[in-house]
Amino acid sequence: MFKRINFIALSALAIAIVTVMSCKKVLNKPDGGGSTRTALQLTMDSLYFYAHQLYYWNNYLPGYNSFNPHQYATGNGTDSAQIQNELYALTVTDNIAINQTTGRSYEYYAYDSTNPGDMAGPKYSYFFTTSANGTTSAINEDDLLNGSDDGFGFYAGLWANDTAIIRYVIKGSPFDIAGIKRGDRIVSVNGTQMTNLYANNLNNDPVNLLNSMSSGSFTGTAKVVVQHHVLSNTTGVTDTLNISYSSRYTYNPVFKDTIINNGTESVGYVSYWIFSDSASSSKQALSNVFAKFNAANVSDLVIDLRYNGGGYVNTSEYFTNLIAPSSVGNGIMHIAYYNDTMTSGKASLLALQKYSTSGEYWSASNQTTYFNKAVGGLTNLKRVFFLVSGGTASASELLINSLSPYITTYLIGTYWNYQEENGGIYTYGKPVGFFPIKINKFTFYIPEFATKNKDGFGDYYNGLKSNNQVFDDATHDFGDPNEYGFKQALYYIKNGNFSSAISRVENRSLLQVSQQKQALRKPRTFNGMIRSTRK
Repeated sequence: MFKRINFIALSALAIAIVTVMSCKKVLNKPDGGGSTRTALQLTMDSLYFYAHQLYYWNNYLPGYNSFNPHQYATGNGTDSAQIQNELYALTVTDNIAINQTTGRSYEYYAYDSTNPGDMAGPKYSYFFTTSANGTTSAINEDDLLNGSDDGFGFYAGLWANDTAIIRYVIKGSPFDIAGIKRGDRIVSVNGTQMTNLYANNLNNDPVNLLNSMSSGSFTGTAKVVVQHHVLSNTTGVTDTLNISYSSRYTYNPVFKDTIINNGTESVGYVSYWIFSDSASSSKQALSNVFAKFNAANVSDLVIDLRYNGGGYVNTSEYFTNLIAPSSVGNGIMHIAYYNDTMTSGKASLLALQKYSTSGEYWSASNQTTYFNKAVGGLTNLKRVFFLVSGGTASASELLINSLSPYITTYLIGTYWNYQEENGGIYTYGKPVGFFPIKINKFTFYIPEFATKNKDGFGDYYNGLKSNNQVFDDATHDFGDPNEYGFKQALYYIKNGNFSSAISRVENRSLLQVSQQKQALRKPRTFNGMIRSTRK
């Protein structure tokens, strides 16, 4: 095991390093030595020291000399690329906190069973870059989580290897305003026909064009020809639309909500994209949805989180209160656990980020969240069905795990290819979360806490397993009772069991899709669980 470092001695050095992080020139070594350290080396030192105090698995990190942060300042590539190498080494290669189920580091992430190997970075930790003075005019994660985005606002996928089908459109985006919905087919963009998409390992002009549009790197006006619901309606209507890139738009995190009368039951459905900040974005949107559900006295709820990678814990808590039955009272929703350095009051670097250094503040007793039923929330639910995927992560999983001790829940996993179906569907597996650490021009997110529910369960690092699997049916819009995931939930509500026809047989002829797990590039999204912990 790696030797523990002397926190008191290194904390003084770390504070000296961080206080000069805004300098861009070569700096004197802060411990009084004659050598010099560049701003990049100081950033790497600071990341190392912060991890040693705040990282959830900090007990397993190597000592400073054996790790040597400066070895990653190679001069090859951008500063971001070199820091990424250090972050990977800290959290994956040199981390000996082993997940006993996988035999690998908790942050090691194999892409999938058919394409094993490392991802480009750790499973949980990451960072993003702002300008030198800590601000940016472009949209970043902070803007995204506060209700703003840019670009065209859509995600497309392959169908039968040669058809670009819309998987979702962000509400409020240019594609949404143009009337494009899930299930529509993109026929052409600026005269480029969306054909032969799978050729050359998904590297051709049509695919590159779609990827540039979904990632926001394509600007200007695009002439987009679409067929609406072409796969579920063979006479799909073709539209030619001129759609302009938006440098900033305000989105609604709710894709769709509806109420279905299913026999004698009233069923509420909501598809939710991102746990954006409750005060500025999600709270009103969710309140409006649940006001409708409450008025209809829904007895069962279907929550579609298949494209939701997480966001703010406070929004997950608000959502959980809306759903929970009255019987929860003021019971425990969940508990956040921090490392011994923080709970013993030895994490001195917290002060530089304007967080409390009090060990008591970070104790489990003070990091316990209790239910507080929100006004307008449901009170008499029987069951909750969650539509999930391998991308359902963090704050989404927290919502599910917090509710499961109090109400009957079922997970219906959705897959996009046959390999996923055969292996079973699990959520992403992220019971850990973070708060931001700002160093120079970078904002770092590394796991600082783990969550457990009322029963003490939180060990789902490999994901929450679904009770049933269906194909991710992009031929139907969200909330359509014929869409496989929603249809399966409605079948169970009516019959008391899942349908094998829906999960395995129905419309199998449509499933001739690529074995690529992610056919086309997703637009900007967020994967994580942020807790508001400022003083």
